[in-house]
Amino acid sequence: MSTDQKLLDCAATSDADATCVPALLLGAHFGSPRPADDSATVIRRFIHDSNNLLLIISLNLEEALEILPASHPLHETLLTVLNAADASVDLNAKLLARVPKRR
Repeated sequence: MSTDQKLLDCAATSDADATCVPALLLGAHFGSPRPADDSATVIRRFIHDSNNLLLIISLNLEEALEILPASHPLHETLLTVLNAADASVDLNAKLLARVPKRR
């Protein structure tokens, strides 16, 4: 199934499953590829968009960690997720450094 068809199928259903999320994210941010966009440009955009999502996640996790006492059962789990988000940002930075620069 093509990405465009997956987007249409996901958009048409109200009970989209987890397989729709990547297709919807890619479609929402990139739509159909434009002829002028090379793969490096698409990868750079995806990494920047990923970092934007991670920032929102991290800020909300930090706020929740400030509100919850350290003894709360979710505190350790939220801290683990925050560390994973931070590691993802670091990985994105490494990936971005390997993407060819624009000329």
